[in-house]
Order: sequence, then C-alpha cells, then structure tokens
Amino acid sequence: MVARGRVKNATQRTSINPPWFVEGQFYTNDTKTTKLGGNNTQINVPLSLNQETFRELAFSRSIVDVQDFPD
Repeated sequence: MVARGRVKNATQRTSINPPWFVEGQFYTNDTKTTKLGGNNTQINVPLSLNQETFRELAFSRSIVDVQDFPD
C-alpha cells in the first residue's frame, strides 16, 4: 500500500528545520477499527514558509495480504 501526498509549511514559522518527520498509519477501512501498520520517513532538509514537498509512505507486511484491502 502506498500513500502519496504533499507537505506544506503553512505555519507562522519561517522554516521547519530538520530533522522533521512524515508519519502515516494504514487501516483496513475508513472506520479505523483495525490498524494494519504504519510507516514514517525522516526529512533532513528545511521547509521554508509556504514551501511544499511531495512525499510517499509505503506499507507492506508478509503476514498481511495488502491486496485484500484495495481502499
């Protein structure tokens, strides 16, 4: 499973300094009653005010057939 998105510094800070993280959790459906797992990534560059970056988180586990959860 893959989650893709963008991160934007929309704070009042002129820069978000490294290290900072993007984290995500993967669930079986939108009720969020069963969590499959999660992932995170560390970013080691600053993100200036109003600047955006694209990120991707992936989840895979041998005990979970991710094809059973297409949504």
